[in-house]
Amino acid sequence: MQLAYLFLLVLFPFHGDLSLRIAEKTNAIRTEPKNALLYMQRGELYFQHEQPDSALIDYRTALNKGLDTSVIHELMAEAFLANEENEEGLRSVAEFLALEPSNLKGIHTRGKLLEASGKLKDAIADFEFVLEKANNPRPQDFAHLSDLYLKSDPTDFERSIGTLNNGIKKLGNVISLQMKIYDLEKGRKNYTAAHQLLDEMMGPLSRKERLLVEKAELFLMEGKTLEAAEWLVTSENAIASLPLRFQNIGATQKLIERIEGLKQQL
Repeated sequence: MQLAYLFLLVLFPFHGDLSLRIAEKTNAIRTEPKNALLYMQRGELYFQHEQPDSALIDYRTALNKGLDTSVIHELMAEAFLANEENEEGLRSVAEFLALEPSNLKGIHTRGKLLEASGKLKDAIADFEFVLEKANNPRPQDFAHLSDLYLKSDPTDFERSIGTLNNGIKKLGNVISLQMKIYDLEKGRKNYTAAHQLLDEMMGPLSRKERLLVEKAELFLMEGKTLEAAEWLVTSENAIASLPLRFQNIGATQKLIERIEGLKQQL
């Protein structure tokens, strides 16, 4: 029994191949053609299979057959978004939020549709609301809002960086958020803050080679070639001290190539 289960996991990872599940749902629909829920469920599978057109056909069929659930409108909004039919998507999500006005998923979907429609201020308001109310916000949500501030106003570094710092306060020292702040500080030539961030990130790390190279590049951007050269040597020494299996992986080889490129700029 256990071997058979393992065999199925190999054949159909992550709860089975989507094409197979769509076929199974189609067979169920043939058996129960009036079951509106089955159409919604197959529509979800089509959407996961990156077929939003087919998903929308099933969602509309489910509605025509009298499906009575608010969820269908949110699902349609996501499919319209994937299909770049933003106005239709906004109408669908409006129907959903009329029924569930505080639903954070719906508000987040509306924010994405507003952003895709170029209505950045309204999108920002939705994403701000979701982050404020969410019990378990994700790092990418803070990063997205940070990007959106700069998309709306390329000079608005304060709100952009402030959002990332709020994410760090809530979630801890998430490296992706820290690196995003570093890139922004570096981009606006706030080198003192950028160096401070690198030092803070390197502190608890056992492997620092990537950030050592960043440090060297930062000095090079400032025109401090002597310091840059010293940090490049430090980064090379850090790589040389790694076990051979780590020295030979692609990421490390790319880092070595980057070091060589920086040397050419000294």
